[in-house]
Amino acid sequence: MSNIEHTRAGDAIMEKISEADHKVTESRRAVVELALKREHAFSAAELYEIVKEKAPGVGRATVFRTLDLLTSLRFLEKVHMAEGCHNYVVCGGQHHHHLICDSCGVALDFEDCSLTELLQRLTERTGFAIRGHWLEVFGKCQNCQKANLPVPTLVGSN
Repeated sequence: MSNIEHTRAGDAIMEKISEADHKVTESRRAVVELALKREHAFSAAELYEIVKEKAPGVGRATVFRTLDLLTSLRFLEKVHMAEGCHNYVVCGGQHHHHLICDSCGVALDFEDCSLTELLQRLTERTGFAIRGHWLEVFGKCQNCQKANLPVPTLVGSN
């Protein structure tokens, strides 16, 4: 596993993992570093294939458990894809939402969240104590529009 380059971001995450009383292992480090290199939304299976190639000693269960840990520590977020499954994106912990390209999978963050009034009205109408929300917007990024890539048709969409 020595071929996995350590980064400052990876070091910071490994420090937070240790502070949260989780083991700091080279296998976990490999998963962290390889996840941080992903520029697009990725599935656990996609990351496992990369880990298998770059750090063959790391098991599938370690990849999945580390993704769960990184999500719980808010270094990754689950992004619910239009087809119903979820992928992961690297995040910085601040409140934000995602624009997700249906063609290439790029996920762009946006922080403009004008839902405050809607959430207040929902609370008033329903009495529901809202603690948070999640917003993902799907479409086609500028690069895929320029390349004229088709947007996949979803089963059950109108």
